[in-house]
Amino acid sequence: MSWCLISFFSSLSGCISIKITAQSSDPLIKFANSLDWNAIAETALPDLKQTAKGFWFLGRKLHVRLHSSSLVLQALVKETDRGIEKRINQTTVLQLFSGFEVLRRWCCPDHTTIEEFRRRLKLETQKIIGHFVLKAAEVANFADASWKDVTKLSTNFFRHNS
Repeated sequence: MSWCLISFFSSLSGCISIKITAQSSDPLIKFANSLDWNAIAETALPDLKQTAKGFWFLGRKLHVRLHSSSLVLQALVKETDRGIEKRINQTTVLQLFSGFEVLRRWCCPDHTTIEEFRRRLKLETQKIIGHFVLKAAEVANFADASWKDVTKLSTNFFRHNS
């Protein structure tokens, strides 16, 4: 046996770009495509428009699809805010679920904006979105209806430790 030590002593540096292909048949991508993101946004917008000073239209842009998908993913994989930020950054399928090929200027949300988005939604709104997502998961065969009680799951669907 011979050895090749080329690049053995090299290290990666700087920004490295690679291309990864994900199949549209992936269950998580199918689930993302089956969700009605407009209905989720319409449910969340009244809460998001309520700010202390009433100037919800000023400041940095909040991509509702990106942040609501982060919220859904966080509930699915039971991660903290920092944990879901890290997982989205590292996993192509989670990036696609959160709108990578749909949003024009996609970037992974920071853990602080994930927390701020969740904090701005009332608990009742979170329950409605959770119930909506669970029903869509059942229809898309992403969840098994035989083992879950939708009322109990949707109550705690988006409650996580930050």
